[in-house]
Amino acid sequence: MPPLPRGPVSVSDLSIEQEGADAVLTFSYPDRLANSEPLRDLGQIEIYRALDPSPALAPRPTAPRGPAPPGDQAPGSAARRDAANVRLAEEAFFREAKRVETLAVSAIADATRGAAVVYRDPLYPLLTSGEPPRAVAYAVVTVRRGGERSGLSNIATLTPHVPP
Repeated sequence: MPPLPRGPVSVSDLSIEQEGADAVLTFSYPDRLANSEPLRDLGQIEIYRALDPSPALAPRPTAPRGPAPPGDQAPGSAARRDAANVRLAEEAFFREAKRVETLAVSAIADATRGAAVVYRDPLYPLLTSGEPPRAVAYAVVTVRRGGERSGLSNIATLTPHVPP
């Protein structure tokens, strides 16, 4: 039997919108471990940003469920292919992205609005550079105090505009 997962559940509802010259990220407060127990030792939340992300960042859909392709008749092969696609998209994101912020517990408390965490990333330096990005992608990772990390959240993409 594999060991029980100990890390936090990945954020799955990251959304992004632009307000003025800021990208506003909103996601549910991370409160569960992968084994469904409450997350009582949240250490930090890491926020990542990729400029002009490549198409490789989106997980590729697998073929519709049905018969497995020739040579791949093992039980659960479609689920393995799905998991591999997600892992490849995560690896591509981490290659292209930079960590823009690490929210410690006190900063998380300040950014919490009800059951959501709201983070504002200033886009002004990017928008006023020589060539502003055509797209900006964000994702978050939850980290426990002991260092166990969640998987990458869903990847949210924004097409930024220079505010008037």
